[in-house]
Amino acid sequence: MGPIGGDVLQKLMAKDLLAVEVVGNEVRAARVRNSARSLEIIDFAAMKKTDPGGDLPSVEEVKSLAERLRCPGGPAVFVTAMARAFELHMDRSKVASLKGDRLREAVRWEVEPYTGITGVNALVGVQPATTRDNRPGEVVYEDLDQVAITVTALERNVYRAVKERFRVAGFALRRIYPPDVTFYMPLLMDRLETPRAILEVGSDYSNFAIVRGRTPETINTLALSMESILAHLDGEVISRELEDSLRFMARQVPSPEPLILSGVGAASERVVSYIAGFCASGARVLALSRSAGITDSRVEGEHAVYGTVVGAAVRELLDKRGRELGIEDSVPVAQRLKKSAYLFPVAVTAVTLLFLVGHYGYMHYRESTYKKRITQLQQEVIERKGKIAEYEKLLKEDADTTAEITVVKKKLDYINGRADIELRGIITQIRGMGACVSDRIILTIIDRAAVEATGQDAVKAGTYRVKGVAEGQGTLGRFMTALQRQRWCQSARLVKAEQGEKDKAFLSFEIVVKPVSQSL
Repeated sequence: MGPIGGDVLQKLMAKDLLAVEVVGNEVRAARVRNSARSLEIIDFAAMKKTDPGGDLPSVEEVKSLAERLRCPGGPAVFVTAMARAFELHMDRSKVASLKGDRLREAVRWEVEPYTGITGVNALVGVQPATTRDNRPGEVVYEDLDQVAITVTALERNVYRAVKERFRVAGFALRRIYPPDVTFYMPLLMDRLETPRAILEVGSDYSNFAIVRGRTPETINTLALSMESILAHLDGEVISRELEDSLRFMARQVPSPEPLILSGVGAASERVVSYIAGFCASGARVLALSRSAGITDSRVEGEHAVYGTVVGAAVRELLDKRGRELGIEDSVPVAQRLKKSAYLFPVAVTAVTLLFLVGHYGYMHYRESTYKKRITQLQQEVIERKGKIAEYEKLLKEDADTTAEITVVKKKLDYINGRADIELRGIITQIRGMGACVSDRIILTIIDRAAVEATGQDAVKAGTYRVKGVAEGQGTLGRFMTALQRQRWCQSARLVKAEQGEKDKAFLSFEIVVKPVSQSL
């Protein structure tokens, strides 16, 4: 496939996702595309909330941001601090026996002590920790009988409200994520083999994570914010705890990689410079490159504030395991089956009836098809029989024509070859007969047989039947003798001789003269 065909196929397979986040009095959105090759950030934008006190985006805000990003509709995810993320330890054997919906159902009733959300009203996302192979002799601090599970939770009524707002705006809400599990996800778009650390400096608190491969090795929430750092730098509030927290955090940054900064604090050069002073390899702002410069940004550093909302889209599009921490309201299969158990007999009857109706329709269709085919074949047989009869007629006409041609050829051969010879022989024979006639004999009929006659008076073709009147038997005898002396005459046979009724001296005779065949 050529480059043009490959680009067209890639565009057809690409899926765009809208991610929305509410932070304080600002609504942020990002449009990310999952193409056949990789994830691509199309664009991101932000706007002030029309209702500063609200924690959820309004329908108009979602529509406005989608219009600015040229995203007319489709799937969407939402990031909100109203969703909580925490770590829960459960019995390893119990977790191994529970998968998918069953594990979420079991965890749902354990979230109230951590979030204050009752199990009845909770929607959760669950992701068991991946097992790590320990090196020989390594000290293991984990309880081998317990397994850590990352849990995200949100109240059901909040999810339904958000889902309805997105639906009215023309989007299908897939999942809701807490910012704690999305702020580090942009690092997974490249350089997976390199361990890196990221610090999201927020307006109220900060999140720190160390990422190795596709799995975060450490996630911590730090009691520092952009305001507290600026207040410390301005000398308004001198905090030893803030410096201690930054030193402790900086010691964990994998060397020689610099610390990556995101969030609102990354837009402040003073904050970036201050935090970089604690890190051995310095610090840099999270770089988010977008493929479409549709929206404008005030300064390049402010792109880093979109790290969390972009991370939500990356988590949703990257793989199935990443979506496990997404909160959704889909009903587990087991519960759906349990609630609809009374419909099983109806469903079985409907399926059976549908099968029978379908089978009857199929058989009826096949019968009509066979009948049409039979009619078609019968028509073809009639047509072919007609063609065979016409062919036989043409064969007969050809044979007749061939016979006629043969007769004509024989006639032509006769005319071109033997006609003159035979005619000269006949003339010679007639002249010979005339030479044998005396003045006492009169020939009345000389008849030459063209075809062979049968019966009592049978003669062969070419034989002459001569009739006449002779004066006496002697005259007739001399005539016959003279004929037989002719070279062309093979025989002269008297067939009949009768005396005349009026004159007894005259004889009426009939002679058959057979010429020699070679004479012709």
